[in-house]
Amino acid sequence: MGEELPTVTAAFDGGNALYTVEAELWDPLVKKIASSKNVKEIVKALSDLVVVLQSKRKDYKNKVEARKTKVPSETYKQWICRVKKIVKEIKELVSKYDNESKSSWLLSRPRSALIGPMQKMGEQVGNLLQEGDQLNGKLFADPKLKTVLRNEEVPEIRKFETLRKPLEQVLDLLKNNEINRIGMCGTVGIGKTTIMWNLNNHGEVAEMFDIVIWVKASTEGSKGNLSREHLQQAIVRRLKIEVEGTSNAEEVAERISMVLKVTKYLILLDDVKEDIDLNRVGIPASKNGSKLVMTSRLQRVCSKMAERVIKVTYLSVDEAWKMFKDVLQSPRLVNNYKIEKIARQICEECNGLPLLIETVANIFKLKNNELLWHDGLSSWRAWPEQDCQGIKEIHELLKF
Repeated sequence: MGEELPTVTAAFDGGNALYTVEAELWDPLVKKIASSKNVKEIVKALSDLVVVLQSKRKDYKNKVEARKTKVPSETYKQWICRVKKIVKEIKELVSKYDNESKSSWLLSRPRSALIGPMQKMGEQVGNLLQEGDQLNGKLFADPKLKTVLRNEEVPEIRKFETLRKPLEQVLDLLKNNEINRIGMCGTVGIGKTTIMWNLNNHGEVAEMFDIVIWVKASTEGSKGNLSREHLQQAIVRRLKIEVEGTSNAEEVAERISMVLKVTKYLILLDDVKEDIDLNRVGIPASKNGSKLVMTSRLQRVCSKMAERVIKVTYLSVDEAWKMFKDVLQSPRLVNNYKIEKIARQICEECNGLPLLIETVANIFKLKNNELLWHDGLSSWRAWPEQDCQGIKEIHELLKF
């Protein structure tokens, strides 16, 4: 009688173990199959190796199914197909050996006829396991999302205490486990959006959250927010959620919520003009440390949506003058006593509003002599009526 082969077909019906398979668990099996001349030993090692492969496949399948909003990568799909194919081939071969192990068939064939195909399959399984070890970061078609999309053009505010202080207050609240929604309130042009962009770019924020999502809630000059669908699309684009062919806002909200519930996020919601039902957008009330920071010029909106509201105030006279000079970028101009006197007067009439200071200083920086500055001062108060380079729009916003 030849060697009695173990009955191993049942091993292929398992694969329920949910663990990440390391190379040290399967590499010895591959080596044993490659070097052994014992059919019984090879079959046992091969069946154990397939169970390991099945477990790895199950691990990845669970990960992919848990992220229903993500598109599986072609690399993953091709790997799964090859795993299914080799498992089927080995199962058929081992089943045949099981059924005929006690017959004269085994005795009539050279031992090498059994060992060769098994060793080849063992090598293929080893290659698939090795590929699988490199697959974890390639399960989905889209690349890993950046935690922060920096705005490199945002003005630096560290040297302006009036702007820096609200930023520091928000950073402190982001570390407070009891506060999830934070509001910043102040008139148009006072620097709320600039503070928010500095928050977005802050190094501590990138370490605190998995992803930072910027959402513009309204357009300049409008009396209300953008539609729910517009807000959703901003989040969908940032998270790279697949919603093609879906026009139902409720379904989109559900998909957004599914992703955000398993993500530690920071949403920066800028320029909110009326109350937003965040749940209808797809932003869940999360207990995993996720936060939302919003800005609004309306105290009632901030108070309704946020758990803590920070007031953004006007720049001091000294801060306003410093900002004005920074935008001018011309010490030669402000070192001229007569020009400096005009510049200070214009700066004071900007009322400590960073947006107005920046706009006006950018216009005056082109005036390179005293005469042009005098002419500019003479026409300064008429600029809103003449719609000079955006000044009318700013004044209209201030009135609103």
